[in-house]
Amino acid sequence: MGKNTFVIEIAGITASRSIYIKKPEIQNGFWSIPKGGTTKEATYGEKVKFTVGTKDIDDGTVLNFTLYDYDGNYNPDDELSRSFSATVQGDTAELEFIPDSKWEESAKYETDKVVETYFIVETEVKGKKVSAQLPKKEEDYLKIFRKKQLFLLYYVTGNDHGDEMFAEAAQTRLQNIKNTNGFNDLYHKVHCIPIQDISEIITITQTYLNKYGGSLMAYCKEIGIWSHSGYNDGPFGSKPTTPSNCPKDTLHMDMCGWEKISFNWYTDSKLVIYGCNSGRDDSLFANRLSLLPNFKNIEVWGQSDSSYPSKFPDYRRTSLARTIDENISIGGFEIGYTYMVAGNYGEGKKSQTLNLLDDFPKANPMNCYKNGIKVRSTHQGYFNDHRKVEQFKLN
Repeated sequence: MGKNTFVIEIAGITASRSIYIKKPEIQNGFWSIPKGGTTKEATYGEKVKFTVGTKDIDDGTVLNFTLYDYDGNYNPDDELSRSFSATVQGDTAELEFIPDSKWEESAKYETDKVVETYFIVETEVKGKKVSAQLPKKEEDYLKIFRKKQLFLLYYVTGNDHGDEMFAEAAQTRLQNIKNTNGFNDLYHKVHCIPIQDISEIITITQTYLNKYGGSLMAYCKEIGIWSHSGYNDGPFGSKPTTPSNCPKDTLHMDMCGWEKISFNWYTDSKLVIYGCNSGRDDSLFANRLSLLPNFKNIEVWGQSDSSYPSKFPDYRRTSLARTIDENISIGGFEIGYTYMVAGNYGEGKKSQTLNLLDDFPKANPMNCYKNGIKVRSTHQGYFNDHRKVEQFKLN
């Protein structure tokens, strides 16, 4: 509010009077999340709030907001939306909205694929237009990302046999994910992680979530475990589990350990156990896992029988070098793709013939459970097949 002072002299008497003149202003603004705390980052689908300070603008005045994506000093900025408005109360206006994933189209040609947003805020006070570009500083613009989707692929090392198969099968899954239609390494984060103690999954999973921004910015899309596995106790490592994470000093991790893992799952997520018998109907390990609170609405996959190496996910086809399971320099696991598939005892010789693919033994199905119910029984080519990566889709 501006101040003007006038001096008046009447009949030898001098007096001064001050008149205060309103100067309506839209001042600065800042971003925050509704749960509390300022921010400069947001994700699609998660609510964010923009708070504007005003001066000399009456309560009840409507401010109109037009959202832009900043494209740099040499390109015109893209208008994203002009559908927002908020009402001034006590020299403040607050606008809540949910970033729309359609806005990502604006940044598809940018290197970082990140939308950086600001508002043009406008209103009219007694016939006079008042406006401001907020926030005022470029470094305070809101950057809108996709949440990071984590694909954490754990394989056990230090065994007297099986190490190469576990490592190469995890690498095959990594390559299949990276070759899937829609993969973008800006927000699809895939890691192959060697472990020996199964309970390492508890701490390592949290480490990766923290690395990519915590629970607000990252979630687990897929967890894979390549290891030996027991009928009733599931995957086991080459070293005993850490006692603080699981009370039993065994190679397996008790359910009390599995229920400690904070995966921060999102929709359509899954955990896949590739080791022997991990999803048998009569052992129910994968089924029991799917009943834990931290696996609610998550697909838990396990093998219906013993696991063997194969070059395909739906047939059991291998080589003598792989069957011997030694570090053979020619014809071993370094050649071709590697899958762990369930098969029948005594079919190893059939899996090594030079017949056509259809003449090899078919892989026994993996079983998939959700909330204690078996929802499907099929081979892992349902989601993991190097021949079909273009048919799959990552969002």
